[in-house]
Amino acid sequence: MKPKKNRAVIYDFAAYRAARLLLQQHGGQAVSVVARRVEAMQAQGDDDSHAAWLGILDAVWEMSRKHAHSKAGAAA
Repeated sequence: MKPKKNRAVIYDFAAYRAARLLLQQHGGQAVSVVARRVEAMQAQGDDDSHAAWLGILDAVWEMSRKHAHSKAGAAA
């Protein structure tokens, strides 16, 4: 059995890949789109999907924040 640490890295990679695709598709609305999905999974009681979408939400938030910061630095 593989250690949980390796599994977390795979999940992080998948979350960042999904986040990148969501940002490409939804741009500045990606955070809202993913937040709605997180709420829907919680309402359905789907704990595994809820946790996965929370990871994606974190990744979207981080990527969009870094992107905004890099744009601000380029404009200065």
